[in-house]
Amino acid sequence: MEVVVANLVQLERQLIPVEEKKRGACKKRCECNEGWTGPHCLVPDGSDPIDWEKSSTLSDLGFQGFVAPPFMIWAFGGMTLFLLILICYHTDQMNRKKKKNQYTQIHGNA
Repeated sequence: MEVVVANLVQLERQLIPVEEKKRGACKKRCECNEGWTGPHCLVPDGSDPIDWEKSSTLSDLGFQGFVAPPFMIWAFGGMTLFLLILICYHTDQMNRKKKKNQYTQIHGNA
């Protein structure tokens, strides 16, 4: 098992691109070469990749909104209409059942 791990570490070192070796060396902690900074030596010295200005709207963040295709609008409208009709029908049936149970039969003495 140790041989496999050692071989993997050696293989990983061989696969690191030359460009990354120019930036610095990372073992437990990265030591950046001159001109590079950051936790993994990925940022050129003197630059700040983070935009610290607060965005004022959602479109500043790249959100353009959702535009539904026409078939989705028709499908949603149709389902809503069907649901309303179903609720009205069910309510009507319940009211008829209630009215039917309200009346009592009067039995005559014959």
